[in-house]
Amino acid sequence: MRPRKSPFVARWLMERLGVAERNPPLAGDLEEEFQNGRSALWYWRQAVVAMALVSIGNLRSGRNLPVLAGWLAQIAAVCTLWHFDWPHPSLACGILLGLLYVPAGVCGLFVRRRLSEYASRRVPSLPIDAFLTASGTFVGYLGWYLICACFVKWTLYELAIVQSLWFAGCAVTRPDSDSRASSKLSILR
Repeated sequence: MRPRKSPFVARWLMERLGVAERNPPLAGDLEEEFQNGRSALWYWRQAVVAMALVSIGNLRSGRNLPVLAGWLAQIAAVCTLWHFDWPHPSLACGILLGLLYVPAGVCGLFVRRRLSEYASRRVPSLPIDAFLTASGTFVGYLGWYLICACFVKWTLYELAIVQSLWFAGCAVTRPDSDSRASSKLSILR
């Protein structure tokens, strides 16, 4: 009898968020129970609970604070832009912002890499890494808002839903894969 394959996306998310790495017995038990006849829905439910607990733990421990700070700064900027109805939805505006956002993103990655190299040559600096992570999150989320706002006129309700989804992405971001700051935070504790 061929073993059943557990839901790929659920497994991938658990690996991406570090659930399997932080709690290997849990990942093994989920896999074993699934092989013993549990449904895919059961597997998903268990995986979502495990991911939520890891995400809450990351926020409580402060590992995602730089990402959270960037997201909160972006909220203030987005609410201000939304209040003044900027940018107006138009295809030309979306294309222009998209064309500006790509080079800005490449420049941001280059600057971040250069500053990280500089920081690694001297005494490692937690504040520099935290600032770079926060600013990268801010620019990333703000850029996506600007591009999306060029194509869609959002109501306040829709804006709140999108921001909630982005917050969920921020909360579940695996900190040790996004910045060196989080690994330094865990070393310092």
